[in-house]
Amino acid sequence: MRFACNREQLAEAISTVERAVPSRDVDDHLKGILLEAFEDRLQLTAFDLHLGIECSTPAEVERQGAVMVDARLFSQLTRKLPSDKVEFSRDPGAGAATVRSGRAEFTINVRDAGDFPELPAPSGDVTWRIGAAELKDMIRQTAFAAAVDDHRSYLNGVLFEVEEDRLNLVATDSTRLAFRQGKLAQPSPQTRRAGVPARAAQELARIIPADAEGDVEMLLTDRQISFRFENVRLVSRLLEGEFPNYRQVLPREQPISIVVPRAQLAAAVERASVLSRTGPAIVVADVRGGTLTLTARETDVGQSQEELDVVQEGQDGANSYQARFILDVLRAYDDDQLRITFDERDVPATFKPVDGDDRFCIIMPVRLG
Repeated sequence: MRFACNREQLAEAISTVERAVPSRDVDDHLKGILLEAFEDRLQLTAFDLHLGIECSTPAEVERQGAVMVDARLFSQLTRKLPSDKVEFSRDPGAGAATVRSGRAEFTINVRDAGDFPELPAPSGDVTWRIGAAELKDMIRQTAFAAAVDDHRSYLNGVLFEVEEDRLNLVATDSTRLAFRQGKLAQPSPQTRRAGVPARAAQELARIIPADAEGDVEMLLTDRQISFRFENVRLVSRLLEGEFPNYRQVLPREQPISIVVPRAQLAAAVERASVLSRTGPAIVVADVRGGTLTLTARETDVGQSQEELDVVQEGQDGANSYQARFILDVLRAYDDDQLRITFDERDVPATFKPVDGDDRFCIIMPVRLG
C-alpha cells in the first residue's frame, strides 16, 4: 500500500471521520481509522458500531491497499507534519507503516484492515434528497430538545418523518418539543418515520458546511439510516421504540399572545438567570398592557425584574418557565421577531416565527410553590 496526498485535505478528512471514534475505553479495533487506497482517492472510515462515517480525499495511489491506524495518533501526527505533502507506505502484512512529509519520517504501528468492524453498506431503493443547508438548519432547530440518556431510548433522538414532499424533524424530552419542516427535492411514494440518535443528527449537521450547496441523500432501512453529502457518508443505527404522537400534545388554546424581539428577550432571560445558584433558573413571564415583565427570584441571592415592550395580541396573563429552555429556542432561531403564545394554566407555551408554520417549539410551564 502506497499513496501520497495533500496534508490539509487529509487532516480535514480525518477530522470528519474521527467524530465516530469513541472517546471512552473500548476495544482497540474501535479506536482506529480504516484507510483504503483506491485508484485516485483515499477513503477513511471510523465506526463505533452505532455511528459510522466515511470520507474520501484525492490521492496519488501507487499501490492500492487497506490498513487500520490508531485514530488519535494519526490525527495528531498529520496536523503537525512539516510539509504540504504526505507520503504513506506499508509493505503487505507488515505491522508498521512509514509516514513521510518533507524531511520528517515516522514509523507507526498499524493493524490489518480485517480487524476493522464492517460498516453496513447502503441497501434499498427508497431514497430522499433535501438541500444540505436546509437540513443543517433543521437539525440545529430541533436536536437541542432531545432527551439525554433517558431510559425511553426513542426520546434520545430526532424523529425523521417523511410525508409526501415534506420532511418533518421532531425532538422532545417530554417537557419541551421542537418541530421543523423542510421540503424534499421530490415527493415520497410512502410515509416513513425513523428515530435517529441525536448524536448522529448533530454530527451530520457539523459535517455540513454553513454555506453548503447541493443536496443530502437519505436512505432508510429497517435498522439504519444513511446520509450522503458530497464525499461523506454517515451511517447510524435507528433508535428502538415508537416515537410518541407529537401532534396530540400540541396546545389548542393559548389566549396570551405577544410578538417580541428575539435578541432583546434572550439578553433579558440571560440576565435573569444570573441569580440561579441551587437549581434551574426559573423566569416568570407576565404580560400586561403591551409590556412583558420578566422576574426571577433566588431565596439566598436576591431577585430581578426587567420590562420589555412587546406587541400584545391577546389577553393579559403570566406563567413560569425554565430559563434554559427559553434560551435554547432563542439561540436556535435566527428570526428578528418571534411570536410567543401561552396560557396561565398547565399548558405549553409556543415559540414560533411571526410568519410561517414551518418551525415551532413548545415548552411546559413550571409550577411554583
